[in-house]
Formats: sequence, C-alpha cells, structure tokens
Amino acid sequence: DLLGAVIVGTITAVGGGTIRDAVLLGQGPAFWLRQPAYFYVCVVSAAAAFLGFRGSGPAQLDVVVEATDALGLGAFCVIGAQKGESMGLAAPLCVLTGLCTACFGGVTRDVLLRRPARILHS
Repeated sequence: DLLGAVIVGTITAVGGGTIRDAVLLGQGPAFWLRQPAYFYVCVVSAAAAFLGFRGSGPAQLDVVVEATDALGLGAFCVIGAQKGESMGLAAPLCVLTGLCTACFGGVTRDVLLRRPARILHS
C-alpha cells in the first residue's frame, strides 16, 4: 500500500544518515529533522515511485530496487564522506562516515522487512 511504500522508502533514504549522525558523530537531532526538506523529498519520491510502478510485476520491481540502491549507494557515500570531511575528520573516518551513510539505510530497510540485507549478497 501507499503508506507502507512511503514509510519503507523514507527509512531507506534517511536511515544511513540518521545512524551516521547519531552513532558515529554523536549529533542530534537527525539531519532530516533540522532540515525537513529532506523528509518531504523522500515522502514525495516514495509516493511517486509507488504510483508509477503500481501494477508492475515482482521482477520489474526488483530491477527498480537494484538500480535505485546502486545509485543511492554512490550518492550517499559521497554525501557521507563530505559530512565527515566538513567536521574535520581524518580520511579513514571520512570513508567510514561515507560507508555508514550509504549502507545502513538499505540495511535498516531489509531488517525491518525481515529480509537478508541486500548489500551483503548478490
């Protein structure tokens, strides 16, 4: 349903950055609470994806999820590394903030859906 898609999509999109800010950087509140535009973009994007792919078969949806996960991994890794750099962290820690931002939104999604973490298998 639409509400489920919006919840899962939003958790996927903001989960990694939320974990990065709360666990690695000890910052609060989460970035999307300080700048709600991120939250609104997630909600609208998830709703648009749900409505756009409604009626598609599981194989088609799998391709969409794989493609958006791949794009998100790259983009969120760069964003997370830049966040670490802006805080003056050493390069290896910037890599860690990038990896956390990129990976943990999808891992959180998969755990909530009681599925194997997609990023950990092919």
